[in-house]
Amino acid sequence: MRSHRKRRAAVAVGVIAVAAAVAAGIVVSSSLGGDDDDTSAQAGPTATPTTASPSLNEDGSIALPTSDPTDVATDEPLTAAPDTDAAILVTYAGWDETEGVVEISGYVDRVSEDDGTCTATFTGGAADPVEVTGPGTANGASTSCGRLTVPGGELASGTWTAVLTYESDDSAGSSDPVEVEVP
Repeated sequence: MRSHRKRRAAVAVGVIAVAAAVAAGIVVSSSLGGDDDDTSAQAGPTATPTTASPSLNEDGSIALPTSDPTDVATDEPLTAAPDTDAAILVTYAGWDETEGVVEISGYVDRVSEDDGTCTATFTGGAADPVEVTGPGTANGASTSCGRLTVPGGELASGTWTAVLTYESDDSAGSSDPVEVEVP
């Protein structure tokens, strides 16, 4: 009699376990969009895949394609337009008594190249403008115009306005005007 009760209890537990598993499967299937005919009860739109799902390796990792891709970008690389508004900063402009010259120096901010030309233009009164040029030299994150000089004999005494310009294939710009006193 005892073994009969044990057997009944075991069967009852088994039936309950199977019923619980079936109920859990229905709940999971329903939440994953199972074959439920009542689609109005589902919340939100469902996604429709537009490409094939990735394949998985036996270890569960994503399988990489074994052939070369056929759909690749073939456009030519874009080239930047020349920067025609480069920032030119004057670091010094004045009379050098020792050498008897007017000097100006400056740099091109955020442009680093060796192929440009720096030009200092001095204007004053009724006199013709005086220009002096020199090479631009890459200097870290900028281009240095170095020290450009004009002999004092080329500039009459008085106040002159100087503008430093820079030009290359890729960049161009002018400084704000600065005044220089020639004795």
